[in-house]
Amino acid sequence: MYQTDARHGLTTLTDQDEIAACLPDVTQLYLDASADLTAFAGLLPPSAFFDLYRGDLRSPGARLVKAERGGHVVGFGFGTLLPADTTWWRSLVSSAMPDSFTHEDGRRTFVIRAVVVRPACQGLGYGTALHDALLRGTGTERSTLMVSPRIRPALALCEALGYLFVGAARPEGTDATYLSMVRSEGSTAFHRRPRRR
Repeated sequence: MYQTDARHGLTTLTDQDEIAACLPDVTQLYLDASADLTAFAGLLPPSAFFDLYRGDLRSPGARLVKAERGGHVVGFGFGTLLPADTTWWRSLVSSAMPDSFTHEDGRRTFVIRAVVVRPACQGLGYGTALHDALLRGTGTERSTLMVSPRIRPALALCEALGYLFVGAARPEGTDATYLSMVRSEGSTAFHRRPRRR
């Protein structure tokens, strides 16, 4: 556990037991966010997210960044390294990517599973700070995430952070369609702009 951003009260955890111990705070914040219909439009159903969290917290490279304000957790970011046998890229439904793009070795890609900020604290830089702290020191070639096309502020943030659209994706455990996005050093060869509606 170490502090990564005093201004936003960020703490980064990489120890599996410490990440597991944060489940009550993460659970409450996720439930609060999912109760807000605007926020929930882009989130996995709570039960699916909690299953994902419990499974991924034991994965190599798992990390949780939490933001605290006034003694309360107001945001968190969670992610892990994509393993060599990942099914992440199989969720793409609109694009067929070459093997050179989808190949994983357990160190190439960091996947951001969630960045959630309490609605009252949105617009104050927490989302960007959580994102940056999650990736700091991972040493990966690229990062990836999925975002709902229905949440315009989240999509705008991803684009501002340099993420490029890869294709539409349907993750396991949901019927919803998300935008799969990647941020890497250099090449923009796989950049396709999402359709605006």
